[in-house]
Amino acid sequence: MDGVEHFKINLRSGFFKVKPYSVTVSLEDITFTPLDEAEDKNRIKIPCSKVERIVIFGRAPVELEIKTVDETFVGVFQTPYDMANAIELLKSVFKKRFSNGGVM
Repeated sequence: MDGVEHFKINLRSGFFKVKPYSVTVSLEDITFTPLDEAEDKNRIKIPCSKVERIVIFGRAPVELEIKTVDETFVGVFQTPYDMANAIELLKSVFKKRFSNGGVM
């Protein structure tokens, strides 16, 4: 893995509720860090071994779905730049568990 290792999304946190997060991806885990420092207690760390699949859906707005053994996380990319970086990063880490749904 080289280059950018993080991107920003607005993560769904309830019905019609979203919160902005920075997503950091390593070979070991995915970490969602709230952009609002007061929300730092809501940091989420997912071991890569628990990720079953990751899909980017190309309809507007472009969504990212991360399905784990226990739950599903859904978010919308904050910028097209974040989406482009995320596609390359997730493809390199998750290989066959990743699908970009025809985006880019």
